[in-house]
Amino acid sequence: MKGDITTLSYIQVHEVGKSDSGKTLRFEVRHESGAVLGWIYWFPRWRKYIYHPKPTTVYEETCLNEIAEFIKTKTAEHNT
Repeated sequence: MKGDITTLSYIQVHEVGKSDSGKTLRFEVRHESGAVLGWIYWFPRWRKYIYHPKPTTVYEETCLNEIAEFIKTKTAEHNT
């Protein structure tokens, strides 16, 4: 593991390092069992962090809201 782990209700967000440019962070989203669900990374065209889920993953509203809040926070931190 490269960095911090943020534990949410049913998932964890692991910081896995910096982008190729070194300007932004990359994260791996995992189920509490350890299975990788997707990734969070900077999307330059939209100038914000985005969530890229693995195919066939499904979510309920708590996980979606928590991922969205995490993205909002990281985008705000990057823009300050």
